[in-house]
Formats: sequence, structure tokens, C-alpha cells
Amino acid sequence: MNSTRGTFPLTVFMLVKTQPEWLGMSPDERLGHLKHVFQPIIDAHRETVRFRFFPAGCRECLRGA
Repeated sequence: MNSTRGTFPLTVFMLVKTQPEWLGMSPDERLGHLKHVFQPIIDAHRETVRFRFFPAGCRECLRGA
């Protein structure tokens, strides 16, 4: 068994359930809120974490239904 430890990228997809208040925001307001909430986390782990935002419209979410 190889005792050398390597690092492997991990990709996480997060499904966010929304509230009417969230849906009532414009896309710019939503992005601003996400930056406000997640930016401190990203800054604290900047050397090891990458964050990319992929918006999905309702059509994409319901495609499998």
C-alpha cells in the first residue's frame, strides 16, 4: 500500500431550497446576498477552496420531474 498521501479535488453541488423572499429578489440582489454570506468563508479558506456559482432556472430544476 502506498503511504504517500495525495490531495484530490472534491466537487460539491449544493441544492438550495428557496423561500418566497429569496424568489422575490432580483438576480443581482441574490448574488449580493450570497457574496455577503459566503465571502468570509471563502476568504478564510482562499488557499484551499474555490467557489463557482452556477444559477439554474426553474426549467432546469424541473426537467427530471
